[in-house]
Amino acid sequence: AFVPIAKKFNVHIIFGFVELKEGKLYNSAAIVGPRGLVTTCQKHNLWGSDYMWASPAENLMPVVVTRAGRLGVLICRDAMNNYRDTYKFYQENNRYYKHGSVDTLALLTNWGPDYGFPDSSWVELSEEIGANVIVSNRVGKERDMEYKGGSCIIDRKLKIWSHGSNFNDSAVVGGYVLL
Repeated sequence: AFVPIAKKFNVHIIFGFVELKEGKLYNSAAIVGPRGLVTTCQKHNLWGSDYMWASPAENLMPVVVTRAGRLGVLICRDAMNNYRDTYKFYQENNRYYKHGSVDTLALLTNWGPDYGFPDSSWVELSEEIGANVIVSNRVGKERDMEYKGGSCIIDRKLKIWSHGSNFNDSAVVGGYVLL
């Protein structure tokens, strides 16, 4: 369904989904470009209800070359840009993306109401890897949990681009070109 849109606008689209791969379920993201599915990536650092159904990824995070530069993807708690067992210690070889390894990073999150906007970890991620970070944060209510949105773009100079203080719509379409 996303291929015709990616083709029409000559863009890459990233979206989250549940992936069945080699008999295991993963919390995953897909990157679709003008020519179709480019790759998928799976969440490494599970959290909360992920443990009830998802397996942690063991593969490397992708770097996809697009006409706008090198694109990376992280899912939710992977925003720490570090494997869970090494969160507390900065070790360059444990990072998913090293400084300068990508130009833009897509971060798919479902931060709830207890987190600030933009979350400080999103800004730190942009600073740490020296890249633009595009955050797509979940919106709406599911059972007893309210997701506040807060999608934004943090450019490599740490300027935050948003719609006021928050995006409240379920889908956001933007036309930013970040240099």
